[in-house]
Parts: sequence; structure tokens; C-alpha cells
Amino acid sequence: MYKNIRDKKGRIKKGNIPWNKGKKGLQIAWNKGLTKETDKRVKKYTLSSTKSRIGKKHTEEQKEKIRKSLLGRIPWNKGIPISEKTKKKLSKINLGKNNHFYGKKHSKESKLRMSISRTGKNSGKDHFRYKGDYLEKSKGEIINLYELGFSTNYLGEKYNLSGPTIGKYLKKWGISLKPAIYGFKGSIISKDGHKVRSHYEVKIDNFLSSSNINHETNKQIIKGKQYLCDFYLPDHKLYIEYWGLERFPNYIKRKTKKLKLYKKLKLKLLEIYPRENIIKKLSERLL
Repeated sequence: MYKNIRDKKGRIKKGNIPWNKGKKGLQIAWNKGLTKETDKRVKKYTLSSTKSRIGKKHTEEQKEKIRKSLLGRIPWNKGIPISEKTKKKLSKINLGKNNHFYGKKHSKESKLRMSISRTGKNSGKDHFRYKGDYLEKSKGEIINLYELGFSTNYLGEKYNLSGPTIGKYLKKWGISLKPAIYGFKGSIISKDGHKVRSHYEVKIDNFLSSSNINHETNKQIIKGKQYLCDFYLPDHKLYIEYWGLERFPNYIKRKTKKLKLYKKLKLKLLEIYPRENIIKKLSERLL
């Protein structure tokens, strides 16, 4: 009986034109453009939805179903580049005390679970990413560059590894790691003889020199104040700052004070961050 009624309804609906076909603006969500800060209903719904699963866990069966449903699925954001602005926001969200793991350490039980989960996995010399032998061959060069003042992050980029991995090998080779402290006096000399604090600042200085752009390094932003800029271009009346130690709280405090000073004095400032294309950014602004 139910099947016949359903079929009958299907035949009646078949060929009917939807009531809202061709009409625009009739299916706009009631909460479009509203936020929890501006609308009480949205705030109430947000709070209730975040609490709805507190204390609940997926069963192993549910986890397996979710895993299978995601197999082969292309992530919605694959191929969509993240803007520098978004990267900075994401970085700030997880910085210092905001990081969910700030001040915490793995318990012995957690370490044991991680160890067991990796047991039998290819994590030694046979691993496809293992580069121990390659680094051992370059041991002398790496140590020499590090002692000249190049950072572990720079060496990581050079040898296609992470900074911490380079740091581990340096420790293994008996080299004491230098703390990354703001105010480290430059021991790296650029092509024109300027002393700078990092490889990245060498890159900036060498670009300015090769482009015949008049520049000064470590110049006082204002007389009587201790703050120095990374670079000053007199002909352009432009200051350049390379923010390279974003993970360190003291550095961030100093950076904030410097930015306030630049704003107060209404000075032109070009900011450059790690992972940005330094040459491209300088070329777009100066050439």
C-alpha cells in the first residue's frame, strides 16, 4: 500500500516545475552575514553546538567508517594558495601561550604509546627520507657554516631538511648550539662590507648593493632611543625590517614597540617575513 502511494506521489510530482525555479534571493540563509558577536541567536547556537559533543567519543566502528568515507577524497582546499595575511594570522593563533601544547609535556604513557605506534615502521637508514649519510659527508661544511654565524634554519633550507634536524646533528657532532637571542651582534659580512645578523639579511644587503641602492644598516630609528632598524634607504626614505625570530616572546615584544615607533613617527616601512620571496618583494617595491 505504502509503495503504491509513494509511486503515485512520484508520478504527480514528475514534470512539475519547482516553485522557486528562476527566482533569486529566496534561499538565502537567515544567518548570512551574522556573527556571534553581533547576533544573540548565532551566539546561542554556536555555544550549544560546541558543547553538544563534550565528553563523547567515536566508537572504533564509527572511526573506521569515517576513515573509509574519506579515502580517496580530495581535500576541499587542495591547490588553493594561502595568502601571507592568513599565514600570519594562523601563526599568531598558535604562538606562545595560545598554543594548545604550551607548557605541557608528553607523559611516560604517551611516549610509550607513540613508541609502540612506530614499532616496525621504516624509520631508520632504509627510510626514503633518510639523509644521515649525505649529512655525514657534508659534516665539515655544515659545522663551518654554523660557526660562521649561519642559522640552523638556513642550513636546513640549504640541505633540504628542517632546522631542528640540523640542530640534532650538530649536537651529535659535539657542537654547542647558540641560543637564538634578539640582539645577536652580526658576524656575517655582506659583499659591500656591512655586518648583518643573519643569512637572510645578507641576501637583502647584497640585493641592495647589486641594484646600486644607497643603504645603511643598524641605524638608529630616532636619536636617544635604543631601537635600530635593519636597513635604511636614504634616497627612498624607507626603512626595512626583516622579522626572523617570530617564535620568541622577547623578540615579539621588541617588534611591537618598534612598530609603534614607526607608526608614531609616520615612517615608511617595508616588512619582510621568513618564507617570503625576499628578492621578489624588494624588486616590486624598489625597482
